[in-house]
Amino acid sequence: MTFLTDGTAVKFTGINHVFTVYSTFVEFNIGSSAFSIKFYGLIIALGFLLAVLFGGRMAYKWKMDLNKMLDVLLYGTIGGIIGARLYYVAFEWDYYSQHLSEIPKIWNGGLAIYGGLIGGILAAA
Repeated sequence: MTFLTDGTAVKFTGINHVFTVYSTFVEFNIGSSAFSIKFYGLIIALGFLLAVLFGGRMAYKWKMDLNKMLDVLLYGTIGGIIGARLYYVAFEWDYYSQHLSEIPKIWNGGLAIYGGLIGGILAAA
């Protein structure tokens, strides 16, 4: 198991410090298969967990049906991921028009927050 292996140096003008930014949180093997967990995916998973906890609390507070609240969270999450990917692909269409098989491969990167918000809101509505 290897942590934080792909650092990129980032320096801002006027700050005399170089920051190291990592995209991969951890890499590990299970049998002969290699896996990696990216920071972006970790943040999305944490956001989903917090949304479930907050949604459950609000459902209880507002005396809503918890199952309906979980349905909204589930549909919103799925819609958000699809929307984030479609938005990204739309703005990188020059590449994806030549590589159509790459469109569903979100594990290779390429999600856009604006598309996630649009897709999540539409799916949850």
